[in-house]
Amino acid sequence: EQFDEALECFRFSNNIFQAKYGSDHLRIAETLHHTGYVLEKLGETSASSDQVHEALDLLTEALRIRKLHLVESHPDVEETLLCLGKVHHRSGNIRYALDFFC
Repeated sequence: EQFDEALECFRFSNNIFQAKYGSDHLRIAETLHHTGYVLEKLGETSASSDQVHEALDLLTEALRIRKLHLVESHPDVEETLLCLGKVHHRSGNIRYALDFFC
């Protein structure tokens, strides 16, 4: 239930930040990452394929934006890579998940 509430808040805040900052701002990457993270955590209890796909889409976009503004070794980039790896692992795509962990 807490994750459901968090998901709703992150989605709402993402809409506000997109209107204020545009689509390639680091603040957008942050909210996309957090939304993807919550979806990943929800997937621990009930792995809906829709949630997995949405998490992958959001995290991939967060990674794209973060790479525009940050160096590859920045902790925020690494955190998104790790989260992407976890989602791929949970969805059974082990080979692809390894790309994010190595």
